[in-house]
Amino acid sequence: MTRIIFILSYPTYVSVADQAEWLAWNNRDRRMPAILSAMGVEVELWGIGRTPQVVEAAGDDGTRYTVRLFCADNPRRAPREHVSTAMLEAARSATDAFFVVIGTNGGI
Repeated sequence: MTRIIFILSYPTYVSVADQAEWLAWNNRDRRMPAILSAMGVEVELWGIGRTPQVVEAAGDDGTRYTVRLFCADNPRRAPREHVSTAMLEAARSATDAFFVVIGTNGGI
């Protein structure tokens, strides 16, 4: 089965300034990865955070999925213009994945 990677189109710190708080937050961006993980799909959620981090998040029915946060290359610019070379390189190497972008107000 194909791995599905959801990519946030805006940095996590746009919604919540504290990265640990965002990681603990069960918001609408995390619902589809949680639902799909409960269906047995290999799912990841990628975004830009203040620091790079990989954690396992709780999905539905006790399942887990991976959250990967990448640093912005240009953090001094407006958040909607933040991009991450590390995320782009990871995406290029994830040849087994289907990518889904969440939101339309960011830069990735």
